[in-house]
Amino acid sequence: MFTGLVELKAAVVEVRDEPPGTRLRIAAPVIAAEVALGDSICVSGCCLTVVRFDGGVLEFEAGPETLARTSL
Repeated sequence: MFTGLVELKAAVVEVRDEPPGTRLRIAAPVIAAEVALGDSICVSGCCLTVVRFDGGVLEFEAGPETLARTSL
């Protein structure tokens, strides 16, 4: 359940088109140790699923519907 509390601010490392959507890579070393594949993390008000993580960088895939209906 999303509490609405902002846990941290993170930097976008890369935004890459991967049709039919977009891959987002975000540096979040503060929470990376606690993250597992499939976790849902709120990014700019949009819940995204962790599809990969490497060190302190988390990766997400935003599909066409998400891109059309959010500010991502």
